[in-house]
Amino acid sequence: MTVFPKSRLFPQPASGWLILNLPAYQWMLSRHDAAVSNIRRYTVTGLRHLLETVGFRPVYMSYWNAMLLPLMVITRKFIPARHDAVSDVKPYSHPAEVVCRAAVAFEAALLQRGVRLPFGGSILAVAVKRSSNRD
Repeated sequence: MTVFPKSRLFPQPASGWLILNLPAYQWMLSRHDAAVSNIRRYTVTGLRHLLETVGFRPVYMSYWNAMLLPLMVITRKFIPARHDAVSDVKPYSHPAEVVCRAAVAFEAALLQRGVRLPFGGSILAVAVKRSSNRD
């Protein structure tokens, strides 16, 4: 599944592309993050600043996983853990998988059409390395 329309996102050759899929919101740091070795989470604003600081120009940034964010908050912040560091990302029952995959597919369709989601459990970012002759 292609998420980005090439004509709008990649209009010219670049010296280096960076594509990131990062966890969102430091307040969401949880046992899931410990299980998958995340030590920080980001906001779009903070990530944009970080990318620009290290010489990248953000081309596309959006939150995603918006429809699943309420479930992520409930399972990671309100349900007590049975183990210290356990991720909730795992196979679920077929009906639950169908609903979750449909939610992700719907969001992917929105992102393909250029919609930028105002919140979500993750951030999708594409940036190009700045070169001295393009700035």
